[in-house]
Amino acid sequence: MKKILIILSILVLNIAFTNPSHAIKIGLLTEVDEAGVGTDIAGRMISVHTNRTVATTEALKGYILVPYNGSIAIRSAGKYFPLNTDSLVLRPDNDGFVSTKGRWYRGKLQVKNIGGKLTVINDLLNNMDYDLSYEYDFRVNNTTIYSPLPGEEKFFP
Repeated sequence: MKKILIILSILVLNIAFTNPSHAIKIGLLTEVDEAGVGTDIAGRMISVHTNRTVATTEALKGYILVPYNGSIAIRSAGKYFPLNTDSLVLRPDNDGFVSTKGRWYRGKLQVKNIGGKLTVINDLLNNMDYDLSYEYDFRVNNTTIYSPLPGEEKFFP
């Protein structure tokens, strides 16, 4: 009986003091000079620092992200379009896929400029459970209704 009580106590303490993993993050690209990314449906790039949309993406269109003056920029036709952030999240607007390295992945991509090189991370868990933009999420009869801030209406159908 004493052994069972000790084993049960150890099991309970192990469960009580173990930190659960809330997200599975996989580094897909590390320390690269450029990263090709995209979404299978319309999506957005959101600054991690301001939680604002810095760019929208079209369905099945590729974008080349590059480090640019300490931040991240989109390179297109030899021109650079700065996104004014060194860390962003690329996510589809609805339940969709993101792409990098020529492959499709579930979840969101986090892109970071670390020391003048890009790192791309696939955030697998909680892929649509939280929203990094300043959208208000209201639930009415178990239906989600999004209400954008003034000026962000163009990002919503």
